[in-house]
Amino acid sequence: MNEFKLFVELVAEMRATQKEYFVTRDTALLRKAKKLESLVDRAIIENRRNFGSDGSTQGIFNFPD
Repeated sequence: MNEFKLFVELVAEMRATQKEYFVTRDTALLRKAKKLESLVDRAIIENRRNFGSDGSTQGIFNFPD
């Protein structure tokens, strides 16, 4: 599976966990949501690091044009 799809799945899991937390206020879900948020943030940072010096968007994710 390509990295973009993995990123999308990670974000989807994060959002589902956040939504479930706000319904239940379960502290275990809050911890999981925060962990997923951290993983998403790291993936974004890594992708930005890999952008071309010419400003191209060819990072670790190859977004469709």
